[in-house]
Order: sequence, then structure tokens, then C-alpha cells
Amino acid sequence: MKVVDKLTRNLFASKLKAEVIEGDTIYLENTKADIVRGNRIVIGQGCEIRLIEFKEHFEADKSAKIGNSTRL
Repeated sequence: MKVVDKLTRNLFASKLKAEVIEGDTIYLENTKADIVRGNRIVIGQGCEIRLIEFKEHFEADKSAKIGNSTRL
């Protein structure tokens, strides 16, 4: 997985924060990101994602907060 731009992880928090996450196959939990981009994306529990851009497959846990998703 390739993580781009500002990536911060507070040692005392259990949530990954990133501006952009890119990869072929991506599985995330407990993550807050502006954009997640990839071929196959699975968003698990505890995620807050503003925009998903995917080519082949996208699914999200019912508890995840997703702004928009776009097939490329």
C-alpha cells in the first residue's frame, strides 16, 4: 500500500489519519482519510472517508462514514 501526502498517527489514538491513500488492494479499519484510491477497496469499521475512487471493487462496513464513491 502506498500512502501519500501527510500521514500522521498519534501513538495515543487508534485511528490512522491521511490525506490520500493509494494502492492496488486496500483494506482499512479505524482510518480517517480525504481520498482513498485503488483497484479493490474494502472499508471496515471505524472509517471516515470523504472520497473513494475505485476501478474494480468497492465495499464498506455499514458503520463506516463514506462521503462519495466513484468508479474510475
